[in-house]
Amino acid sequence: MNRITIIGNGFDLAHGMKTSYYDFICDYIRKVCKKAQVEKIYENKLMCVEKQQNNCQLDIKDETNIEWLFYIHKPLLTNHTTFIAPEFKKSGYLNWYPKPITIHFKNSFIEKIFTQCHDCKWVDIENEFFEELKVILKDPDFRQKQEKVNALNMAMKCLTSELETYISSLKDSMFIEGYKAILEENILKQDIALPLITENLIPNNHLILNFNYTDTIKHYNAGKNFKANFIHGHIYDVHNPLIFGFGDEIGSDYKRIEDEKVKGALNYINSFGYFRTSNYHNLIKFISSDIYQIHILGHSCGLSDRTMLNMLFENDNCKSIKIFYYGSIDRNNFGELTQEISRHFINKTKLRERIVPFDKSIRMPQWNA
Repeated sequence: MNRITIIGNGFDLAHGMKTSYYDFICDYIRKVCKKAQVEKIYENKLMCVEKQQNNCQLDIKDETNIEWLFYIHKPLLTNHTTFIAPEFKKSGYLNWYPKPITIHFKNSFIEKIFTQCHDCKWVDIENEFFEELKVILKDPDFRQKQEKVNALNMAMKCLTSELETYISSLKDSMFIEGYKAILEENILKQDIALPLITENLIPNNHLILNFNYTDTIKHYNAGKNFKANFIHGHIYDVHNPLIFGFGDEIGSDYKRIEDEKVKGALNYINSFGYFRTSNYHNLIKFISSDIYQIHILGHSCGLSDRTMLNMLFENDNCKSIKIFYYGSIDRNNFGELTQEISRHFINKTKLRERIVPFDKSIRMPQWNA
């Protein structure tokens, strides 16, 4: 019997890595505003940033969180958002005398994810992309529709590039002893509802299905049969480029997009990124080779990866899905994750058979706890 450990962004966060969408957007806004401080006007493919008062010096620090640095005011009936930075008096009290920097966003998708999605997860940003694509394709004017799709694809390309630059700049992650134990854990008899095994087993083969772009998993090597599949790419591998897009090709919305004649409408659907490497083929070979248990470490199991997760969860070789939850026994994300996982099952009997109950689940270790 084999094991697949699915690793998501929560795994990096648990290791002290600043890889959340919030961390990324804070860093990016600070960076473009610093450039506008010097150049007065800074422009790239995503936005134009303009300093409105030449005599203002904003105190933009690398460690400053975005909600402290900016008060966001969106004027009605305009195509720009004004970010107003607060002034801190020596006494420590906050003075909201406005010192504005104006940011003109190049399209509505970029404006939305920068002004309304500060608390979102990466899966939410991927979902926002898909929602924006659906809205664009409803435009009756084919020419306008093509232009908007081109602009959306350009935005996704720039975001992916900026994300790779940001992640590459982060400090290396730490080692956490608790994850060594989790990754070396046997397949437990109690975690499988069906009478398949009579004793705890060492996995014959252990595949790490890594949805992260980082190499945090490098700290751990759980035996000779332990292999990692960087299914969404890796920042240090030019032969395995980053995949950032949407992966639900099961829903009815996807069929309508597939029937579109607009060029580029499918550019950021994940399948077409998977075709660039052998990672997906290798995954199919693994799940077809033997029965297996799945461990989930820090993955949201959202609809953005629905096609792949459906293949993994409903496959007849899958016999158990064990969730490692974030939080405490009283307050955690276990229930939320089971609901997300259920969306990937058509056969709900299989869902009930395979989810390991909460009282047999384990909390994810955290770098600061």
